[in-house]
Amino acid sequence: MHLLVRENRTLDEQDEAEDLGLPPADLVVLSFTESDLLGLLHAQERLKGASPSLQVTSLARLRHPMSVDLYLETTLAQARCVVVRLLGGLDYWRYGAEELAAWCREHKVPLALLPGEATRQGANAPDSMPDDTRLAELSTVSEEIRNRLNGFFQHGGTGNMVHALRLMASLAGQGPDDGAQPEPLPQWGLYRKVTAAGRSDREATRFSSDRGLRATLVFYRAHLMVGDIAALDLLAETLAARNCTVEMLFVTSLKDPVVARGVAEALSRSKPDILLNATLFSSRNPQGESPLTVADAPILQLLQPG
Repeated sequence: MHLLVRENRTLDEQDEAEDLGLPPADLVVLSFTESDLLGLLHAQERLKGASPSLQVTSLARLRHPMSVDLYLETTLAQARCVVVRLLGGLDYWRYGAEELAAWCREHKVPLALLPGEATRQGANAPDSMPDDTRLAELSTVSEEIRNRLNGFFQHGGTGNMVHALRLMASLAGQGPDDGAQPEPLPQWGLYRKVTAAGRSDREATRFSSDRGLRATLVFYRAHLMVGDIAALDLLAETLAARNCTVEMLFVTSLKDPVVARGVAEALSRSKPDILLNATLFSSRNPQGESPLTVADAPILQLLQPG
């Protein structure tokens, strides 16, 4: 490995090189986006040892060229599949991407360089960004594999991240490709309904007179995107153990008209006795209306540690 002398440097590059000292692994994923890395770690926990070893790295720590060189010589020593998600495209990490691509070709390691933004899927997606074709050219996997990996990361959620890890494991020669396709996560929806302990959903409906309180827990979809849902699950299950039926609704933003309409309709149907709001920003639209008021029930604001 060598260090190129360059006249031009990006504004984001670190002034000093850093040896991250991260141990090698079979699967290596790099991204500027922390939610990508957290989502993979939660998915790895879900697989409970059924997946090859995984190392995730923030690209924010690999802006200096020598940091990249050290990383390739150490952390990538045993890599059998590498995925990089580049927010901003190739120019935000050109040296790293080019050196990594050369290393993967030399060592015959599958490499997928993915765009960090949503990419165009047709004329109906005017707000998304086009794919940087240079990333595809530097990748060593097929376009079909790259598109699937890109879809898993774009849509997020534990299910998609589990499938991403399984596809990477297949590329690494550890298991078959199950052919799973990315599944979009809607803007809002019912994550799960946790009923009073010992009763099914049907029983809770049938015995509505003695099922205790009905609660609706509203939280951000981002929790599902990164798989960070354990605390909210525990809260719902704790309430259920105390004879409370809890519906857990995820949302992107309660100010979004589509989301607000859907949540209001859901609350009109379920008629909860109490609302637990785990979103942080105001739920009122410019007209001062909030979908949560449809329930005509007390609203408790939940605070979660950062």
